[in-house]
Amino acid sequence: MAEHARERPPGAVDFDAELAVLADSAASYCRSREAAAAGTIPEALIDGAFGRAAAIADQAESGARAKQATACRKGCAWCCHQNVRVSAAEVFHLVNWLRTRLPAEELKALAAHARESAARLQGMPQPPRARARIACALLDLATGACRVHEVRPMLCRGQLSLSAQTCQQAVESPGEHRFEPLLDALHGAGLASMSLELEFAFFGGGPVSGELTAMLAVALTDPAAEVRWSRGENPFPRHNEFSTHLNSRMARMLAATWARLADEGREDFNQPRDIRAAAMTFLRETTGADEPLH
Repeated sequence: MAEHARERPPGAVDFDAELAVLADSAASYCRSREAAAAGTIPEALIDGAFGRAAAIADQAESGARAKQATACRKGCAWCCHQNVRVSAAEVFHLVNWLRTRLPAEELKALAAHARESAARLQGMPQPPRARARIACALLDLATGACRVHEVRPMLCRGQLSLSAQTCQQAVESPGEHRFEPLLDALHGAGLASMSLELEFAFFGGGPVSGELTAMLAVALTDPAAEVRWSRGENPFPRHNEFSTHLNSRMARMLAATWARLADEGREDFNQPRDIRAAAMTFLRETTGADEPLH
């Protein structure tokens, strides 16, 4: 009888798959950095990268839905009362998407709402936010639907739940309950977000990420924010960064490595380096296989 690969239990990390995605981000970093140097505008670069990252997150979500019946549906918006970590590329992509679809007055009102929400959320951890019922600025309160569902951030795609009641309790009684998204979906979303952040780490002076509402307020208000980011400046407020988060530390370390690999590849024209292979070697040598990288 032929042997069959044992199926991973829900939430178990496919470490080899994670390494492959991150190694791909190294090759993408190199290509995008060269394209930017040749004059390709950030928006054009981000469009393709966002699609690749979203495919990773959506595949993880589909896999999780195939294994278990989920409670998520349009109009259920309890999960939209969380602090969400996003990369600069995700924020600029969704803001550019909004600018091509919303009338000027509606966009102006959304920017004002985002600024107001960001001011209320400054330095606020998750439990107080839930108690204050501060919803995402992108949530349509009349319908309970996301205004940007098509281009929603990666970690929003990972908020897949088995119980709407559990999510409701996490908002109504945050000291006693918490959100419990399916780990398969959440791992895939986190991996997608990090791969996107790493691909554009040559912008903004390094990997740039933070809380969605604070970054959204800047991107909607400052029309030059994306250009400033592309020139090496971080246009987002420092208090908005998740500076102690494992994701941020790991992203900075990997981004520095991708830059070194890309520089070495450019210097040795006689023996051009396979950036992806070099990144995979680095990942295998420096990481353990017992925990996810995001």
